[in-house]
Order: sequence, then C-alpha cells, then structure tokens
Amino acid sequence: MIVRIVVGADGFVGRALVARLRTEPGRLVLADTRPIDAGPGIITVAEDCRAPRFGELLQPHLVAADRAEVFVAAGDVGELTRLGYVTLDQFRAAVAANLDPAFAAAQAFAQVVIRLGVPGSITFCSSLGAARAHRYKIGYDAAKAGVESLARGFALEYAGQGVTTRAVQVGPIADSASSTADGPMAEALVRLVPGGRYATVEEVADAIVRFAGPGFDLATGAVLPLDGGLVQQLRPADTERAPAAPAVPGVAMPDR
Repeated sequence: MIVRIVVGADGFVGRALVARLRTEPGRLVLADTRPIDAGPGIITVAEDCRAPRFGELLQPHLVAADRAEVFVAAGDVGELTRLGYVTLDQFRAAVAANLDPAFAAAQAFAQVVIRLGVPGSITFCSSLGAARAHRYKIGYDAAKAGVESLARGFALEYAGQGVTTRAVQVGPIADSASSTADGPMAEALVRLVPGGRYATVEEVADAIVRFAGPGFDLATGAVLPLDGGLVQQLRPADTERAPAAPAVPGVAMPDR
C-alpha cells in the first residue's frame, strides 16, 4: 500500500493535489492547521507541521506501508511590497511561512519512514521565483530558493536510507488569484510563455503527482520547472532579433 501525505492540504495547490490523489489507490493523509472537510475514508491531521509531535501524528498511518510520499505544499505568497519598504520582521515572516514548514515537514517525515523502514519520497512545492525574481516578493522568493536548497540537502542526507527528494518550480497558474489580479496585463504576460498559455492548477497537480512517483527516484535532489518554458528563454519572442529568411524557393518562414 502507498501512503500519500499532503502538507498544506487546504491551500490552492494543496487542494488540487488532494483532488488528484483521490483518484489514486492507497491511503491519503491530509495535514493542515485549518480544519479540512475531507470526506469519508480520508485521514486528517489538524496540526502545524512545525510542531514537535507532527511526526508522531504521522507514524500510525505509515506503519506497514510499501511506500510513502509526502507533498509539501504549505506556504503563503503574502503581499506585494517594494524591497525598500520590506522590514526585517516582514522578511522573517515570509521565511517562517514558506521555508520553515518545508524543513519541518520533510524532516519529520524522513525520520518516521526511516524508523519504520518504509521507502519514501519528499516533493517540495517551490516557485519560479526561486530562479527568476519577482519584483515585489523578495521574502517569498528567498524562501522558495531555500526550499530548493532543502531538496538538494535532503537528497545528500537521506537518499542512501531510502528517502528521495525533489522540488517543483510552479510557474504562473491560469486560475490562481495572482493571475486574476493581473487584470488587463494578463494577455501580455501570457505572451511571454513559450507554450502560449498558463497551466491550470489541475495540470500542475497532475505533474507533481507523477514526479513524486518511484519512476523519478533517480532524480533525487532535482528541481523541475512547471512553467510552459518561461524560465528557459533569454528574451520574449517579440523582442528577439529574428534570423534572415532562408533563400529557399517555396519555403515560407513562420511568424515566430
């Protein structure tokens, strides 16, 4: 039996992960500080993953599992703030909301599954902001860069003990509150994506679930961008100097 745990199950990506994982066989455990209406057959852990007893609460649900997977989706984007106006307390709050839960949840999970002898995988939900800076999210971006560092550090520590790690850089999501808030700028922003569109949260959740599986255990410590190619380009197509048309009769050049 596979046991899957979603930490931050009541968040935007967390809820999509829960919906996707309901279709998978095995046991599903949802963890969040907010009450969760999980429905029949779903286990809930109403505890902050930073609490000392979090691992103890997980352990009974992992006994005799053939494999365990934890999805660490806890976090908070926070408000947009210019760097010059960010206080140290605000910066610390962003780290506490995004980096601290990732470390605590992953450490508790790893210690439990190693103690039980259960193979496991840890999948961290990061952000494209870890690789390309948002202008007004300095604390959030720094915390998410730290999350990706955790994926590498946990890989070095635990891969030899049967626990693999990975992180996903979640890019813009079509149905997120952030994308909705872009308003009239949305069309121009979407044109920056080589894939021509933003992913839906359901597509992101499906990719995360697949990446967490045993087929990607050899990629321990790896970071996977889920952004339609946005992070891969140096310049958008409409500002890139195009090559000269080939001198081949009858061959039409595409617009881009």
